[in-house]
Amino acid sequence: MLHYYVFNAAHSVSLTVGLKGSGQEADDYMRRIKHRPELTLFHGRSELNRQGIRKVYDRIDGIR
Repeated sequence: MLHYYVFNAAHSVSLTVGLKGSGQEADDYMRRIKHRPELTLFHGRSELNRQGIRKVYDRIDGIR
């Protein structure tokens, strides 16, 4: 697991971002994307998606 987000409007609904590979590959990937902005909006079919999302975990920083 690389990132874990929850929807602002419904914390029981989540978005998990993962990478298939070794722990070292995941750490390398996280270092490469560290400068990129976090997701703040997830587009989908649900009305919840328009409320935005909040990251609560990433592999490097742990739980926020």
